Amino acid sequence: MDIIQQQATPPPEKSSSSGKAPDHHPAISQPPAAGSYYQPPEISTVSHFDQLPLELLRIVAQEVDDHGGCNATKSLRCVSRRCADVCTGLVFRSSTLLLRPKSINNLRSLLEKPNLYSVVTQLTIDTAEYTDTCMDTYDWEYRDEELLQSFLAVLKKLGRLANLRSVTLECSSECVGPQQRRHWWARNVPESIKFRTDVLQSLFAGLSSNYAMPKLDHLCIENLQGCGNEVVARSRDFRAVMSRIRRLELQITTEDVDGDGSLPANLGKKELHSFFGKRLVQEWLEPIRNNLTHLKLYSRDMYFGYLPKCHLPTFPALRSLMLGGMSFSHDEQLNWILAHSSTLEELVLDNCPIVIGVRIPSTLDSNNYPIEPLFNSSTTGSILSPSSFVYPARWHHYFSRFATELIKLRSIRCGFGDWYDNTAFPKSKELGTGLWAQRYRILDDGSWRKPPFEDGSYDGSWSEPPVYPDCTDEDWITLCEVKTAIALRIGG
Repeated sequence: MDIIQQQATPPPEKSSSSGKAPDHHPAISQPPAAGSYYQPPEISTVSHFDQLPLELLRIVAQEVDDHGGCNATKSLRCVSRRCADVCTGLVFRSSTLLLRPKSINNLRSLLEKPNLYSVVTQLTIDTAEYTDTCMDTYDWEYRDEELLQSFLAVLKKLGRLANLRSVTLECSSECVGPQQRRHWWARNVPESIKFRTDVLQSLFAGLSSNYAMPKLDHLCIENLQGCGNEVVARSRDFRAVMSRIRRLELQITTEDVDGDGSLPANLGKKELHSFFGKRLVQEWLEPIRNNLTHLKLYSRDMYFGYLPKCHLPTFPALRSLMLGGMSFSHDEQLNWILAHSSTLEELVLDNCPIVIGVRIPSTLDSNNYPIEPLFNSSTTGSILSPSSFVYPARWHHYFSRFATELIKLRSIRCGFGDWYDNTAFPKSKELGTGLWAQRYRILDDGSWRKPPFEDGSYDGSWSEPPVYPDCTDEDWITLCEVKTAIALRIGG
């Protein structure tokens, strides 16, 4: 300790023989006198950093935020008042609201401070974080009513975020249908239809409370329940908010009737067919189709497109299309994608198979769609005789037309995301480009059969099932043609 003290405290200066203080030029460092201790002047790194031009300080703060994350930016914000002014926008531009008292109080406090709420541009609202892990309820209604009301009250004040551009709502993936089916497994499903309705109504009421807020253009809802909500869709607040949306991201979650992923039982729900067949288009897509530039549409639990049937509208300004879990069974679906050739720049197909064959216990119409889609499989006692059809198109047919007709395309990604971990939707940007094993599927009596190389088999009563195609080389060559056409376009 004595040594440290000696080094830290220099000895007093010796007086000159003339009794006058030595003459020091302020710009010249004087050498130490013989026998004296010399300590170089301290350099304040903080003060030098704080004196950087504002433009450089902002660049440094942005680099810290990009590489170190929010915690690093918060630390930099504490360096000085000037750093705090620069970093405040980075720290608070992206905020999160959880269904927890501390998070609710934090956002409520932020909404009272104009210098903070004016910098918020992105907001994530996460109800699943609490309801999926902390709920222990055997009732259909939300039990902690006081907490819920506080949460809804904060949502209704979101109109104060005048510079808000993006809103993400993350809900629980588990849901129960309008009949509130009381199976044993469903007793712990935390987010009832009433709960989801309350959250959506409060969210849209808050976002529409400031009609002079034109910057909001991105809405993402993860695990929107696939039964529709007429109360929300018909509200003035919903229409006011949706009229601003240019980028829409929806992941649809559906009720698992038996709790075991049984496809035939799940496909027997009327609300499922009503949602994909009509309400999704009429309530969410059709009203904004002229303004929409980015559409990301995923189904979390099952394929949509053929069954449940889903015909999507065209979008005149669409630049980015991302589909997850959409099945292709008719040329009209391919033509629907090609109808966006004059604007489409990005195409993502995540676990989107071509349905090469279908056999279901239902009568098919002239286009090979079930006339009565609410069928029961033969294992549950259907009295209808099975109908079948074969779709001859292959992916090399699709890729070939993408290469020649999507003249504005600058990016294509296709494959199989993290579906087994149920994170394909949030991780869609990480999807690569390649051929995936289950790019061809067969719907046999309500079940998606695996391909032969995955030990797939068919019911013995299907006398002539479709043969799984052996066209890997053709698919790969034409996919490379799409990538080559994109490379030439970008290079040119």
